[in-house]
Amino acid sequence: MRTPGVLFFTFLTPFAAFCQTGFNIAADLGLVNNNFKGLIVHNDTIVGLGTARADTIDWQQGLLVAMFDSSGNLLAHNVVVDSLGDFYSIDRSWGKIAKVSDGGYALTSAPLVRDGAVLIKLNRELEVEFVREYRNRRATACGRATSARLSSL
Repeated sequence: MRTPGVLFFTFLTPFAAFCQTGFNIAADLGLVNNNFKGLIVHNDTIVGLGTARADTIDWQQGLLVAMFDSSGNLLAHNVVVDSLGDFYSIDRSWGKIAKVSDGGYALTSAPLVRDGAVLIKLNRELEVEFVREYRNRRATACGRATSARLSSL
């Protein structure tokens, strides 16, 4: 009874399973460790957000933003790095991309070492317009309280 099932999955599944050829394309941007964790689709443009190592600043990890057309052709890309030398990181709960009303994009991220969050605004060509950092005041106050307690011992 198991033999027909094994034969089916072994020999017939590769012929029955099909997909769109050429649709799953690996984007080689010439960057080290580039990967995408999120994307948005706007009209016929796909914009991906991920991380990559920038080859210009001591292989610093930054945010990779890349724009593709609906066929998967690369239109533009940019790696945004922290000016203070920290590594930008993204994960499922932080690190999002959104289209804004002026046609640009807003990104959120977190520095790897500093405690807080970062809001980055890009224009239509994926160039940085501004970077705003929001410090985590609760962690700072907690750190001060802990150091005060330790110094009183």
